[in-house]
Amino acid sequence: NLMSDGVKNITMVEEFRDLLFSRLWSNPIKRNSIVFSNFDGRGYGDNPKYICDKIDKTKYQCIWLVKDENEKMPNGVRKVRYGSLEHYEELSRAKFWIDNMHKNIITKKRSGQIYIQTWHGDGPLKKIEYDSEELPSSYLNMATHDVEMIDYFISGSKFKTEQCRRAFRYNGKILESGNPRNDIFFKNNDYKLVIYPQFKDFKWILFAPTYREKQSNIIEPEKILQAYKKKYGKECIILIREHPSMKIENLKYNYSDRIFNVSEFPDTQLLLAASDILITDYSSIMWDFSLQEKPVILFHPDAVSYSNERQFYLSFNELPYFEAFNMEDVCNYIISLDTELYKYKSKLHDFFDKYESFDYGTASDNVVNIINELSKEM
Repeated sequence: NLMSDGVKNITMVEEFRDLLFSRLWSNPIKRNSIVFSNFDGRGYGDNPKYICDKIDKTKYQCIWLVKDENEKMPNGVRKVRYGSLEHYEELSRAKFWIDNMHKNIITKKRSGQIYIQTWHGDGPLKKIEYDSEELPSSYLNMATHDVEMIDYFISGSKFKTEQCRRAFRYNGKILESGNPRNDIFFKNNDYKLVIYPQFKDFKWILFAPTYREKQSNIIEPEKILQAYKKKYGKECIILIREHPSMKIENLKYNYSDRIFNVSEFPDTQLLLAASDILITDYSSIMWDFSLQEKPVILFHPDAVSYSNERQFYLSFNELPYFEAFNMEDVCNYIISLDTELYKYKSKLHDFFDKYESFDYGTASDNVVNIINELSKEM
């Protein structure tokens, strides 16, 4: 990895970056090459995946940056190891970059290249970037370097458009296209059949907490299973998905034929589309999931301490979701949701009207159309 030991002095980083790319730029730009990256090499997923799925592979060379070279890719997508010299060679030659994270300080864009930033979250909850007062200057320096390279920023809501301008300090073009990863919610496919077909007739409850620096938020899935069976006389299943940046501790839960560890499942959106109820705490996927008008339970027994660590755009009582402070609250909501759904959906509609979602199931097509139009102009 080119940054294996880290370079502490920012001047040295800039000198190394300029030297590296001045050599790489001797190669001409490949007009039909697109380099995709998802969470710094995490594999085929999130917004970049859904854009790539729509790309005509007979017209474009699609290159995906991966840390794990055993990652499975669809036909027409070539893997390149994230952080390798080949990674930077491909970036230096590709006409298009598509990413959902900031590119590192070592990356440099040349004239004629087009960088589309999809980002990886939407919705008004946790403050981010320059809106936050908690981020170190080293991160903000890297973020500013990345933002200055972006040509198109994808937005899934009016809130996100304003956030791009204010929090990211981005002054370029914004594609109010919706989030490509959310197109999946507007199709009538039964995604349970893709994941666990043997449980297609069960109620699926997904627990997906946000990132913690130390220990993750923890639920008691056995209590949920018992409460659900007592109320409805049948089984449900619990899916546990830790945040991708957390170190997974497999012994945290007693996984079984009703409690599943889906932390390594490659596509969060598939899990969201297949699940019937989401339990989270502060993750922005609450916004994505509720586009389906499915119930969201915010389980945050640590609300006070977490609020001391992170700042929020809205108070929790301004959100349309169910707020739970202990497992008894969680179980009570799950077994009483049938009577609460009408009121919940009404609050949800008001919420999305206020913050103006652009998600209608056409985001991927909108972005690919832009890429095709830009290709014609070359």
